[in-house]
Amino acid sequence: MAHEVLVHIDTSRYIDIDQYVGNSNPGSLRQSHQGAALTDQPNRSSTDQVKPPTLPLATAEQLADSFKALGEPNRLRLLNLLAENGEMCVCDFPEQLGISQPTVSHHLKVLTEAGLLIREKRGKWAFYDLAPDSIADLAAVLANSSLPETARSS
Repeated sequence: MAHEVLVHIDTSRYIDIDQYVGNSNPGSLRQSHQGAALTDQPNRSSTDQVKPPTLPLATAEQLADSFKALGEPNRLRLLNLLAENGEMCVCDFPEQLGISQPTVSHHLKVLTEAGLLIREKRGKWAFYDLAPDSIADLAAVLANSSLPETARSS
């Protein structure tokens, strides 16, 4: 049985249709999300300045690797466990997360290589903790704050 789906899109939210009435070349106008048509030149006064990025490219590339490591739900859960509990033994993660030891080890390796975790070997066990400086650098980027000088020079 076929179902009829009706979709209504309120285009007035996106374009000012009056801008197009009588315009022989509507393709010459680009539309903004606010509904105003944009010409080739932005509507900025000469005193408005766009600030340059404060994040150096090399630092951005390094931080991108860290953000990439966070792109997996179990890795975020690992970080959350460590943030809640502090240092933990590798043996504690499988039960807490409900995933196998080899999978835990893989995720811990990825996070450690990305600089997000600190690993310390004690006898036959490895203990993990958050790398506070790396976590702070990621938070600073997300909060649009200045990075510590050490992060800028790496």
